[in-house]
Amino acid sequence: WAGEVVRLVGIVVHRFLHRIIGDGLAAWSPQRVEAREVAYRAHLDRLGVPEAEMARAVKMVREGLRNTLQDAQGRWILDDTRHREPRSEYALTGMVQGRWQHLVLDRTFIDRDGVRWIIDFKTSWHAGWDKETFFANEQQRYQAQLARYAELMRVISDHPIRLGLYFPLHCGWRSWSWPD
Repeated sequence: WAGEVVRLVGIVVHRFLHRIIGDGLAAWSPQRVEAREVAYRAHLDRLGVPEAEMARAVKMVREGLRNTLQDAQGRWILDDTRHREPRSEYALTGMVQGRWQHLVLDRTFIDRDGVRWIIDFKTSWHAGWDKETFFANEQQRYQAQLARYAELMRVISDHPIRLGLYFPLHCGWRSWSWPD
């Protein structure tokens, strides 16, 4: 069940990151993150998080959002004022590897250097001490998923593409060029 709670926490973190992007970074402070606890609880409750796990789940949502807002990399990802063509929860449908696919990109934009970024938020949890190995393993695990995103985005954008994974619960970041 712990894995299911983390998955549901991820859904709520994604929703609120999308909201932060929509509202603009200036509208969100650590104090506002703390003040929204009732909203996190309501979302988690609707998703079916049991009461016995609720306090832990709310804490994870709060920490993921607070971490992202306090992390320079997280703020860069969320800041629409620094990017061209920023999109959040961007739905695309197209042919990838000979099959029609409907994909939703957590975040995409073109940076000041003309690079198209495709970033996926991962709320995976790692309690061990070797976080870099964990991030490397997650990159390997999700490389094919992000490559599908890039293949579909290539149809509508001819900018060089970089892919990234951002881990709100750990302020972790991995990025690589596509194709590599």
